[in-house]
Amino acid sequence: SNVVGAAAMLEFTPDETTPDTIYYQCVTHTNLGWEINVIDADAASIVDIDCSNFGSAPIQLTSDLTLNVIINPVTNILEAELIYDGIGWLGLAFTDNSQIMIGGEAVIGLPDEPVGPTNPAKYNLNRREVSGIERMPVERQTLINSTITQTETQTILRFTKLLLEADEHPIFTDKSNSILFAQGSSNQLGFHARFGSVQFLSNQCAVRVKGGLVNEHALAWQGNVGIEEPDLNRNLWVAHGVCASVAWGILVPLAVFASLIRKLLVKIGLSEGAWLQIHRGLNTLAAVLTLIAFSLAVRAINKSTPSGESADHFSRITHHRVGLVIFVLTMLQAVNGILRPHLPHSPKDTTSEAEVENAQNTDANDSPDGPELGTEANLTKEEEGPAKKSTSRKVWEIFHRLMGTALLGLAWWQVQDGLGLFAERFDEENLDSVFWIVIGVL
Repeated sequence: SNVVGAAAMLEFTPDETTPDTIYYQCVTHTNLGWEINVIDADAASIVDIDCSNFGSAPIQLTSDLTLNVIINPVTNILEAELIYDGIGWLGLAFTDNSQIMIGGEAVIGLPDEPVGPTNPAKYNLNRREVSGIERMPVERQTLINSTITQTETQTILRFTKLLLEADEHPIFTDKSNSILFAQGSSNQLGFHARFGSVQFLSNQCAVRVKGGLVNEHALAWQGNVGIEEPDLNRNLWVAHGVCASVAWGILVPLAVFASLIRKLLVKIGLSEGAWLQIHRGLNTLAAVLTLIAFSLAVRAINKSTPSGESADHFSRITHHRVGLVIFVLTMLQAVNGILRPHLPHSPKDTTSEAEVENAQNTDANDSPDGPELGTEANLTKEEEGPAKKSTSRKVWEIFHRLMGTALLGLAWWQVQDGLGLFAERFDEENLDSVFWIVIGVL
């Protein structure tokens, strides 16, 4: 039968001309096929398989992680048990026999969720971030006897999985397989506290076909266990967060505040141009810290990307993409500030640009001390006063203020999101409330 894309059944009756071994393959799905052993109808035993050695040759992954795994080549299933002497979620993943998790399929058990059809469950490993670990639809949850149990000191993940499933990596019976393992620092799915890979043999069961011995019991593994204690670059991410938080939670708000209280600064004895110098200085320092924070993030991602994988700095999660936008807009805003159109001056005018800005941004009638600098009372002749702002200057000011406001709001969201990601990655308290308290105080 050759029915592509639709369910079909092929029935046939073997006879004396049928070979001892025949093979089948699905024409719709790759890697979905196997072999059939054909024996005489009066054979005493079709297949005798002994997988009783499951658990007798445990793979000691670490001092507190143990793996039992066995493949039954007749029933085409894999039985697995991952034991962790501690508290945390557990997962085993299947790939193309490489140590790269992206593109693989994982079985993950979450101790705090009820055991059922979707826990433990199969997941697609689309990205390394938690948001890229997607639970497969219910119709693809084909695990058998899957459980996740936990006591005060131990967590155990058990499941039985089919060797060949549509759109998943095959598990081989004729050669060794690699399996990835991961253990979380808590019961909530997040970045793994420990992960690695192990290569194990496929022929752990003793199989007899037609009374003849095909293979005997074998050890469950070859000793190739790779453990990686993940360097999540906590110090780099702390430095990144501090730079970003100080820049956008303290320096930029103070710079904006300085421009708003320019009149008050003059009244307390500072020069007319003091507010502008403060505004420029704080924003310049904020831009430098933003550049440093951006560089630290790129460095942290590079260090945490396994060999053979693309660092993929700005396409993983929204936080990365927004960070790139903030960095670019910050640099543009800084350049825009340098290129601002200057106010024209009359040849007889000795008023500084900062004084003119103060005068033009303040209503003289609002001053309890009389007319401000730049009004008719302070100038001998109206025409000798500071020239009015040009159209280009007015347009620049509107753009500068709108860009600054939008950038500040976007940066505040980014800092809050980053604090949440940090808390999730390192299983720590989220400090976003502290950030907003600081913003509120300022």
